[in-house]
Amino acid sequence: MTIIKTEEGVVAIIIGIAILSLTWYLTTTPIDFSSTNVQWNGTSQFFGKIDGTDVTDVSTLNSYSNATLLIIAPTRDYTGGEAEAIRTFLMRGNTLILADDFGTGNSLLQGMNSGITLLQDNLSSIDTGYTESTSVLAYPNQSHTLLRGVDTLCLDRPAAILGGNPLMATSRLSWIDTDGDHHPDNDENFRQYTIMANETFGDGELIVIADPSIFINGMVSSGDQWSNQRFIENIIGIQPPILVDTRHSATGKTTEILNWFYSSRSNYPVKFVLIGSLVLIIAWVFNKRSKREEGFEK
Repeated sequence: MTIIKTEEGVVAIIIGIAILSLTWYLTTTPIDFSSTNVQWNGTSQFFGKIDGTDVTDVSTLNSYSNATLLIIAPTRDYTGGEAEAIRTFLMRGNTLILADDFGTGNSLLQGMNSGITLLQDNLSSIDTGYTESTSVLAYPNQSHTLLRGVDTLCLDRPAAILGGNPLMATSRLSWIDTDGDHHPDNDENFRQYTIMANETFGDGELIVIADPSIFINGMVSSGDQWSNQRFIENIIGIQPPILVDTRHSATGKTTEILNWFYSSRSNYPVKFVLIGSLVLIIAWVFNKRSKREEGFEK
């Protein structure tokens, strides 16, 4: 009997581990910036701390007031109509935080007639957090709600911002690495570059951050020597509601199997199949146990 119980205990542990492993596999993804990516390049830590509302259609923004819209790492251009809807959203006194270094966000900025542009250059610096020249450090230019308690941010391959009201900038030991050799050449002059700026739209505010990587797990917990975590905490502490554009942003991307898993949670036939399969497994284990016990009794 002791042997049977030991075997069944081992089987139960193996089944439990298998279920947990499968659940983890089905509910995570390795996609950069994805909110379901728990690895260093995902944003699961940030999105696990905010009570955000997904926005898949910007036309629904007309029902919000005193809200903040987050657009992190956009990968899809905005149409003229979408840009106008977001501009109207801002004019009513709402806030938009756009974090981008790929340049896709320029389609939104241009469509809104913003004075801010994201430059598509290799921003580098001697003043870095790590050995790479693209691990640029940035410092506040002036006070702002999002910069309370923030002294230094460590960035990862940020872009530079042209226009707007500068809120944070690199040191003057920075340059645009036009040839990509990671070293300042004679024609690559040192200067200060803006990496965070804001602009008013009616009663609303546009905030542009030239590095979406500030939101990824690896950068949020990059160390106490920088203020990355405090900066993220300031964003998390924004007065709700917090809205998240998941249609245009990489944060809303998942794998096909993950999409199936999420959709299956509201699909009753699939639920019945999954639950039925689990019941059959449990019944099989108990049936096997009963047969073994009967065999020993005889």
